Amino acid sequence: MVGVNVETLWAWLGDKRRRTQKILERTAPRTIEPPVLPPDELLQPGFEGEEEKDDRQEGGITEALKLKMKENDEDKEGKENEEEEEEARRKEMEALLARVTHLHLERKGITHIEDVGVCPAARVAFLQHNHLTRLANLRPLRLLQELYLQDNHITRLEGLKELPSLRRLLVGGNRVGVVEGLPHGLQELHIQEQRLPPGDALVLDPHALAAVQDTLLLLDVSGNRMTELGPVGLLNNLKVLRAGDNDLRTLSHLTAVIGRLRHLQEAHFVGNPVTAHRRYRPALILASQPKLENLDGRDVSSYSRDFLVQANRHRQALRQEKEARPPSPPEASQEAVKPDAHLLFTSASHSANASECATGPMFVLGALRRPEFDLILSRAQRRAKALEREAAATSPGSELEDWSVLDEDRFFASNGGAPEGGRRGDEDDDAHWSGGSRVRGGAPLEKNVWFPAGDASPPEELPRLVPRPYWRNKPPAPRVHFPGKS
Repeated sequence: MVGVNVETLWAWLGDKRRRTQKILERTAPRTIEPPVLPPDELLQPGFEGEEEKDDRQEGGITEALKLKMKENDEDKEGKENEEEEEEARRKEMEALLARVTHLHLERKGITHIEDVGVCPAARVAFLQHNHLTRLANLRPLRLLQELYLQDNHITRLEGLKELPSLRRLLVGGNRVGVVEGLPHGLQELHIQEQRLPPGDALVLDPHALAAVQDTLLLLDVSGNRMTELGPVGLLNNLKVLRAGDNDLRTLSHLTAVIGRLRHLQEAHFVGNPVTAHRRYRPALILASQPKLENLDGRDVSSYSRDFLVQANRHRQALRQEKEARPPSPPEASQEAVKPDAHLLFTSASHSANASECATGPMFVLGALRRPEFDLILSRAQRRAKALEREAAATSPGSELEDWSVLDEDRFFASNGGAPEGGRRGDEDDDAHWSGGSRVRGGAPLEKNVWFPAGDASPPEELPRLVPRPYWRNKPPAPRVHFPGKS
């Protein structure tokens, strides 16, 4: 564990060269020179007496005592000098640290802060890329203006209110979950890319933002999985907002927040799902104030803003005109008849007018093929002709027959029968309406299932046709080739 105290600060910030030189001077080895005897006292070997030898020994002992006393005095003076030097060094160290304005403490492996009172004049503190887990003991830094704390392990913003001069705070790449405890007067807050547990997002405390609502100019909350920016609307003087790479999805919420930032000049929202909205950029430009100059790295020109404003006014005018227009009278709608699932077609209406039903009742056709539709239409037309002939027979002057509506069988019977090897105008089973049975060569055929014979009831009272069920995916019937027919 590495803490910040006086010794570590002196080791990291002090004058290392001077300190090293002083250490070398104190630790230099001392050399003691032996005493030098006068030349007249030197005697030739073998000629000195006992008394002279004793005097010389006593003189040597005296010189040794004097030398030892001198050494003791020098040691005392050396200790006193060392103490004086230590005191001078300490005063010099305190004076030097008291003048430090930039604390370069990045990448020092710092785990906690013990004492920074020796640096009261610090204006900037570089503490990024360390191992700090909490902020404490920062009260002595009353003049600190910028605090760099990126890439640490801080989980909570605390002790920042004790820094009244703090203007710029950078805590990106930490583990902060709630933005709280911001000091009054803060101008820039960089709290991007917090390393939070999966599923957690950064929370903005409204009380903390209210404390800096008049001073905060830049807010960077990018990469924090945020889903709303409601408290950001409290920042009256915010100029730069960076909220990219979050989870903002609602365009109406974003436009409401942008509309409250009256001094916003630059905004970044790239990386949010809301940017995929087709009206994302026009809506934000219209909701923002005219001071917005840059949105997502692209300039917002006055020409584009004027164009969007005019287009929006035109759209609102059209909407108001449409709302002020009186409602149109409701159209007479017939009662819708839901067709039965098992029927080919169903009657759509029951009209009392016989002329409208001259060609049969009206039908809502379902999955009907073209040949079947043509067959039904031809039979309905033939039935209408039969009704006209009956009406002409009962009216005066019925002796004159209308050859345009003569039955084909009567025509061929009066002319010797049907032509050889051929069919008459329609399919083989399409016979004329003759007394309720189909006649070919005098032999009565089966009764017509579509139009029963002898029906004297008016057309509107005729029974509803109920044909066979038909399925859309029914495979077509195989075509059979009969010999002798083309």
